Amino acid sequence: MPAHLIAAVRSVKDRRGMEEYWSRAEATFEGSGAKPLAVYTPFTLLEGKGPVEGIVTIEFPDMEAARRWYGSATYQAVKQYREGAADIEVILVEGGVVAAPDQRMPHTKGGRAKVLTSGLLAAAARRGLSKSCCWCFVAQPASAPRTPYTSKHPLPLKPPPMIPAGTRSHRDRQWGRGTMEWGGQQIVPSP
Repeated sequence: MPAHLIAAVRSVKDRRGMEEYWSRAEATFEGSGAKPLAVYTPFTLLEGKGPVEGIVTIEFPDMEAARRWYGSATYQAVKQYREGAADIEVILVEGGVVAAPDQRMPHTKGGRAKVLTSGLLAAAARRGLSKSCCWCFVAQPASAPRTPYTSKHPLPLKPPPMIPAGTRSHRDRQWGRGTMEWGGQQIVPSP
C-alpha cells in the first residue's frame, strides 16, 4: 500500500538555510521509490488557523520505504540544514481507507484523554476528588503549563508532568501505576 509523506511549512525563519536544504534534499530520494506529488505548488488553506507557507507531498511505495528514506544517514545529514530554519510538521500516512467509522481514530474514543487503567482515578478518589477534578488534573500533555489546578475542589498537589509509558518513577506506587493516552501515545505521571 502506498504511503504519503506530507510536510507543512508553518513559518520560515532562515530562507538561506531552507535554500541549502532544498539544494541537497532531492538527491536523498534516489533509489527510494519516492514520487513527488506536490512540491511547494500553489495551495489554498480551506480550514484551520495557519499560517502555512508551503506544502510538500511525496508518495512512497510503502510505509517501510518512507521510514527507510527518512531514517537514512543521507537524509539525516541533509535535514540538519532545515532544522531551525523553519517550523515544519512532517506526517507519514499510509494510503487507504478505514471503512468502518468505529475503527477510525480509535485513540480518540472516550474524550480527549482516555484512562487505560483505573489507578489514577482510584488515587484521586482516595484523596476525595471527584472524577471531573481528576480529569482536569491528569489530562495534560507534556507541553502543558505546570500550574496547580484550582476550582471549588483544589488539588492537594501540583499536576504531575507527563512522561512516556514504560518510564518508572517513585510515584508509580502513589499514583497506582495509572496510564493514559494522549494523542495516541501512552503517558504516565512522573515525579
